[in-house]
Amino acid sequence: MNELLVGSSIIAAGVGVLLWGLIFILRGMATHNWPSTTGQILESGFRDYNEPDNYGYTYHVKYQYSVQGVVHTGTRLRFGLGSYMNKETAERLIARYPVGGEVTVFHHPHKALSVLEKGFTSPTYFLLMVGGFVALAGVWMLSTQAGH
Repeated sequence: MNELLVGSSIIAAGVGVLLWGLIFILRGMATHNWPSTTGQILESGFRDYNEPDNYGYTYHVKYQYSVQGVVHTGTRLRFGLGSYMNKETAERLIARYPVGGEVTVFHHPHKALSVLEKGFTSPTYFLLMVGGFVALAGVWMLSTQAGH
């Protein structure tokens, strides 16, 4: 009975991660059909993560844009997992978005969702792989217990 609960929980966790990644991908793909407007960069930079389990750099960007006279603020470069990268890559990315710079903002036609770049981040595929692997591990665990 305990093995059934553990195996089912592992499958549920894997499917959850898989769906999370799939939502990022679907939203990212939808941005290709979103209208655009002009915006302005309010903040731009990168953060250094130097922790035992997490080392690298990630970007931070904040921008403002207006749709039908309503001002919105966004922080999403594109949908998906944030990218951890080396310092040079982070600097090149942020150099494209200097504070005060004018940018094209792609926005959802009916919601306050926006991105500066269409699509989704490539690390998002990692969610699909991990979710699939975990779900399959749960299925394997249940199948081996069924044989006993």
